[in-house]
Amino acid sequence: MNDRIITPIRLNVKVSNRSQYAGAKATIDSACEGVIVNETWVKRHRFPTYTLNNPIRVRNVDDTINKAGLIRSAWDVNLTIRDIRGQTHTERVQMFISNLEKDDLILGTDWLKYHDPSIEWRRREV
Repeated sequence: MNDRIITPIRLNVKVSNRSQYAGAKATIDSACEGVIVNETWVKRHRFPTYTLNNPIRVRNVDDTINKAGLIRSAWDVNLTIRDIRGQTHTERVQMFISNLEKDDLILGTDWLKYHDPSIEWRRREV
């Protein structure tokens, strides 16, 4: 194995509900479960959220507790993705809200398993 940094695969997506929409950069991350959205991004766009009945404990890849703490809120939105052929796909998803620092949102293993997307690794496109 070499020590080079792997550039993540990012997608331009649109997130919307009945009355508002916003563009976002989504990162594909096979080490993450679920769909996670950055709390700062949600606040900036003023999307309505709801409190989870059962908060989710977040663990890092090394099994330590994530410094962002428990995930206590989520939101249900329409997620629209345009593929490399120019076709769009829209679906209703539940996004869990956490501190992602640099990412707007992460599409994790739940999303990857459900969609089983074709990835152009050399071009870093889905």
